[in-house]
Amino acid sequence: MEEDQKKTETLSDIFEKTRTLQIKNVPTFNEDLDRILQGGLEFGQMIQIVGFPGIGKSQLCMQVACNATLPISLGGCNGVVHYYDSGYNLSLKRVTEISECLVKSFPDEVTQDSILSKIEISRPHSLLTLSASILSLDLLHSPPNVIIIDSFPIFMKQTEETYRFSAMTTVMTALATYCRSHHALVLVVNNITSKQINTNYFSSTFNPTPDLKLCFVRSCGIHFSSFFKYFIFLCQPLNKDLTAVVQSPSFFLPQMCTFQIFPGGFR
Repeated sequence: MEEDQKKTETLSDIFEKTRTLQIKNVPTFNEDLDRILQGGLEFGQMIQIVGFPGIGKSQLCMQVACNATLPISLGGCNGVVHYYDSGYNLSLKRVTEISECLVKSFPDEVTQDSILSKIEISRPHSLLTLSASILSLDLLHSPPNVIIIDSFPIFMKQTEETYRFSAMTTVMTALATYCRSHHALVLVVNNITSKQINTNYFSSTFNPTPDLKLCFVRSCGIHFSSFFKYFIFLCQPLNKDLTAVVQSPSFFLPQMCTFQIFPGGFR
């Protein structure tokens, strides 16, 4: 009997849950990227942001963190953002500049305090403390609507190698569970690394002493990337503009657009 009572929901509960689910995206404020993403970064999804160091991954994360705190009428979710900053990539100066730009754009709707007060920052020192923090998010007075991890490879390096794989699996499983149960948006930053590949994998004839081919691959391994369906690869082709490449199950081919980093944010 007690179990049935616990499962009972009021109309107010159902209405609030339905209203939350109607908020589908957080915009990036890059018009072309938001068009490709059909409105922005989708709630209820885990998205991997990939790229070389210094390409703009943290800039995108800080922009999304600020955008998510905006009122629903302005495209945000009026929610709480939990930002896991592993390598001190989160710049207070940049977040302040981005928030100031938003306040100038919407002076009657938002203030700098209304933006910054909804962004919570944690700096765990390993995957173990990261997993403990994620598992305790439900206990918070206001569980976050958006979780950002910037960046995952640093947490991997800070964790002892003997239990690195199991700890990574625990973290990703906890993130996936939270993402589904709370209809949250989860952004995870990953790096590009170089790896030597046995050329026998690319040849129809076996070579007993194959050449090793240098390739660029995503860090953290295949098992880590298997938790994601959506990828945003930030790059800069030779002599070309900064480019975002979006890979999604709904696209037959990856979609691309250019972006820029301004003092006011990611555009």
